[in-house]
Amino acid sequence: MNSAPRCDPGATAAHPGAGEPMRRILVIDDSALIRRVVEMALDSETGWRVQTAESGADGVELAGRECPDAILLDVEMPGLGGPATLH
Repeated sequence: MNSAPRCDPGATAAHPGAGEPMRRILVIDDSALIRRVVEMALDSETGWRVQTAESGADGVELAGRECPDAILLDVEMPGLGGPATLH
């Protein structure tokens, strides 16, 4: 039995001013600096709603709830690294 949370693909956020759904990206990285740089690069003006997680375990939980359109995943992290998180 898989106990991983399931996402709700119907849950979307509105794109500001366009009436279209924003694309959701989840950034999973143990580096606060990397997470911040990605947030700044993909701010709301690009059509991406950026969410972040600082660990693989947090990322798995958040992805299950939010059903992101894309995930930017660090490979080497303490605890649950990138390959294990992806699996």
